[in-house]
Amino acid sequence: MDKYEIIQDGENKGRIKALRSFGNVKEGDIGGFVDCENNLSHDDDCWVYDDAVVHGKANVYGNAVVYDNARVYGKAEVSDKANVYGNAIVHDDAIVYGSAKIYDDAMVYGKALVYDDAVVYDNARVCGKANVSDDAMVYGKALVYDDAIVYGSAKIYDDAMVCGSARIYGNALVYGKANVFGKANVSDDAIVHGNEYEEKKDIEKTECQMYADCTKADLIDIIKDLQAEPAEKQVNIRCLEGKMSELYAIAETLLDSIYESDLNDIQKLRTLLNLYTDLGQDLGFDADLLEHIACDVIDENCVDCED
Repeated sequence: MDKYEIIQDGENKGRIKALRSFGNVKEGDIGGFVDCENNLSHDDDCWVYDDAVVHGKANVYGNAVVYDNARVYGKAEVSDKANVYGNAIVHDDAIVYGSAKIYDDAMVYGKALVYDDAVVYDNARVCGKANVSDDAMVYGKALVYDDAIVYGSAKIYDDAMVCGSARIYGNALVYGKANVFGKANVSDDAIVHGNEYEEKKDIEKTECQMYADCTKADLIDIIKDLQAEPAEKQVNIRCLEGKMSELYAIAETLLDSIYESDLNDIQKLRTLLNLYTDLGQDLGFDADLLEHIACDVIDENCVDCED
């Protein structure tokens, strides 16, 4: 037996009306809006409440619920015990399932997947082919996109961005104005944020970039820190907002030079320092100072630093 009908006229036109009792729904209850019966399954306890809307080719099934002013549309799917509520939007080919929750003004779209006990809320966005799962949380104005994966008990929040093929997991925190992208792996109890990067536990050798406000002292410290273990150190690049396109290109060149070439350690170090010099000049730092720092750092290993 069908569990609901779509009201065809009157003030509730387009809303659903329960034809039988199930779950928390009682026979005769008036629910939210759907375009057609393909939007909401007649099986299990799924339901659309309040002023929520499910339309287009979207599908809600299992024991999933959509309520408040939430919208699910496009070819999106919400299933299992997932909840979408508040002013949240799930659209395109996005899929939300398990016991995941999407609420407040959060949006999940593109071909993104949010599942297990993951939570996306506030003004956060999960899109592209990104996956958020396990007990992970994305909130604030955070953005997770491309092929990024966030799982475990990781948290992404504030104005942080995670993209590319980045992996954030364990108890890792990414927040402030941090940007993690490329093939970065941030795990365990790692913290990536604004003007600071703190390695609390083991972090795999990664290609991790953190972008936030930069000072001359920051760049000097980064360059000097790379002297000890040039082939092992994690790559940290910090920059001013508005320089993203230039820095992506520089970072790609830098990473290729360090991780994929057959250069020896000294050559790798010199390549890295040269690229940091280019980076510093791009950000308006004094070119002579940067060149002097680069030469000082490798002076003991380099016969001619002016080549």
